[in-house]
Amino acid sequence: MSEQQEIKSSDVTLKRLLTELNYLFRVPNYQRHYVWTEKEVQLFLRDGEFCWRKYAEDGQIFIHFAGQLILRRMDSDRENRTRVEIIDGQQRLTTFTLLVSAAIRMMQQQGGCDKQIEALEKTYLTAKSEFGDSQQILELSTADQAFWKLLTNTKRELPQEVSSVESHKLLQKAEKVIYSQLEKLTAGKTSDEICDILSAYIDATAQSFRFVLLQTTQPGYMYALFQIVNDRGLPLTSGELLKARIMEFFSAQPELADEAEQIWDDILKDAGTVTNRYLGWNYMAVTDRRAETRKGVMLHELYEQDIFCCYNKRALSEEEKRVVKEQMEHLSANVARARVLERGVIPADGVSEYTKIMYEALILLLKNTLSIPLYLKILEMNEKQIGKTINNITPMLAKSFFIAKTMGGLHDESIARCYLEIWKYIDRNSADIDAIRGCLERLITKEGCKKEFVGKIKQDVYVHGASGNAKAKFLLLMLELDHARKVETGQKECGDDSFKIHIQELSVEHILKDSVDARDVSKHFYEGREKIGNLTLIGKKLNSRLKNKDFENKREIYLASPYWITREVGTLEHWIGKDFDARQKELVEALKNMFEFLQ
Repeated sequence: MSEQQEIKSSDVTLKRLLTELNYLFRVPNYQRHYVWTEKEVQLFLRDGEFCWRKYAEDGQIFIHFAGQLILRRMDSDRENRTRVEIIDGQQRLTTFTLLVSAAIRMMQQQGGCDKQIEALEKTYLTAKSEFGDSQQILELSTADQAFWKLLTNTKRELPQEVSSVESHKLLQKAEKVIYSQLEKLTAGKTSDEICDILSAYIDATAQSFRFVLLQTTQPGYMYALFQIVNDRGLPLTSGELLKARIMEFFSAQPELADEAEQIWDDILKDAGTVTNRYLGWNYMAVTDRRAETRKGVMLHELYEQDIFCCYNKRALSEEEKRVVKEQMEHLSANVARARVLERGVIPADGVSEYTKIMYEALILLLKNTLSIPLYLKILEMNEKQIGKTINNITPMLAKSFFIAKTMGGLHDESIARCYLEIWKYIDRNSADIDAIRGCLERLITKEGCKKEFVGKIKQDVYVHGASGNAKAKFLLLMLELDHARKVETGQKECGDDSFKIHIQELSVEHILKDSVDARDVSKHFYEGREKIGNLTLIGKKLNSRLKNKDFENKREIYLASPYWITREVGTLEHWIGKDFDARQKELVEALKNMFEFLQ
């Protein structure tokens, strides 16, 4: 340790930390937000309850090691309170503060607990400011502080609406878990007993929980320590580590740091696993390669090496900072696009209704998120080319993926390699659609998926369960859309185009009811129940009402359907074996022709 004592260490209880050291805690903006789930909160409460029960049994403080805390000492106010930034430990300190707030709320409902409430507030929640008013001992980062004040203000009602911000949701959930646990702890007790139990439980927790406390005043140590520590069982995500790394370079320039914090707040506002997914897609869109191919290198390190170009650097030139800031802004824009694309929506103009439905099917029905980086790249094209390219490529991607993955069971790695091959045929000003089609045709032909597909569409296409339903639904949807396009081009008489297909509301209907007794129909007809010829499209609510009805009782509803493929069935007088055979042959041939070329 140097003469300046840049890092100090000590052993401290939670109570001493909050009451004797005269600290005002703040979660800095470079830190990750609150991430504890119900599991971590329950573990924290379980440990506290154990300490409380041990104290109640033998009157001795039980020593519970609760991990390490890392703080950066800042300045002091007129009351000689030291302002400190929490580098590691905010999850535990935040959860304890929520525990105290919840206990006070419960005690307020009992009445007659004023002295105990006042003691808890003065000890663990508030401190007198230099102006004589009360201020919170713990403040969260800028993005969370306003919501935090609402959540911990025991003199006001809790916010009832659930916030759309992920960290706010987790804070609100933690408060509910804590309150519920306190209710169980005090069930059947009198008002006085409840106040005594809660007060004792909090004090026992605060006196029993001990930490190894590390303190520093140096920014360099602050960021380094932040990157190498984790809160209980929850390692920092790549996004959080990347933010800390980049903020280190900007920390000496407050204006630039503020801009960077706002950008990162937007990038990281989803759950950690979701953000990592978005980072992976953006990495692929920017570098034309998958992050998974770089074995042994973490995603945030890949970003430092290949996108931000700051790996192993301790400082950046002004030009390098400008480049990093541009890449952050680009990442933020792509994360915003990814959020929309993942919902099955294309954030671009000039996209046809047919393409929108095909894309929704690709993402929500077929679950092909492998294609999202391709769309991120397309959205970087010249504005005039985006809609045209998406209209051309989306049907090909949907059909080829269905053949390769859904019907052929092809491994994701083969599909991803094909998509990377497609990359070189897309630039800012054009896309070589014929070359892209060639890549996809080679994928489904070389692997034998296309030949296998032709055989499989003649067999059962509906298997009870989500995957089987998706397979049948996609085939029926393709038939419906093919008819709509032929109507649009004049190849068929006008149909009902006044409705819009909502894939999430679609269901697959068995024309010969699925529950039919095998003795009531021929063996061939019975064995064809799950084939395409016996299936049609219908809304989910109708499907649940009709699934056990005979054809005669469903025919009028079929005739009134907005879907052509279902209205056609309704024109039949009866649904018997020969009708099934004819429809099975017709639909199989239509699907073979439709999937012959990836148009």
